[in-house]
Amino acid sequence: MKLSNIVYNILLLDFIKILRRAKLPQFIGFLNNAVFYLLIYIQKTMEKSALSAKNGNPITLKRPWGLLASINLYGCDPVLIREPEAIRQYVIELCGLIDMKRFGEALIQRFAEGYYEGVSLMQFIETSSVTAHFDEQENRAFIDIFSCKFFDSKTAAEFSRKFFKASKYELNILTRD
Repeated sequence: MKLSNIVYNILLLDFIKILRRAKLPQFIGFLNNAVFYLLIYIQKTMEKSALSAKNGNPITLKRPWGLLASINLYGCDPVLIREPEAIRQYVIELCGLIDMKRFGEALIQRFAEGYYEGVSLMQFIETSSVTAHFDEQENRAFIDIFSCKFFDSKTAAEFSRKFFKASKYELNILTRD
């Protein structure tokens, strides 16, 4: 694992866990931004100090290239997750909320058979994509937002929960270099 990933995970993901335990979720978006700027500051400081790894190469930290937010929704409204037009409206509103520019129209299809039948969504955005898969058997939604542009993943998760009237959600965050 790269040093930048280790530092980022320590600074961001552990702080997010602490804030959730402290019942302060309103600060998570702010913290994401603060950590990005902190990493840039650390990188500049390390470059000035000319720190080196064992192999003699400079250690550099950089802002992650991309952010993936995986949102699992549970107890969704069964009508909404089966309705392509509702799903289309969701992705339009979500992209506006997190300041992502949609590229083309969303692809929304119902496919598969039996237990796995359901609606899936694919929306290109200028900085990557939004995908979602809806489990009609258990009224769940699995949404992935990936972007090389920063976005507030907590805001996206809360909006998704409210839009699909889910009883609860889980948010997992992964950075990409």
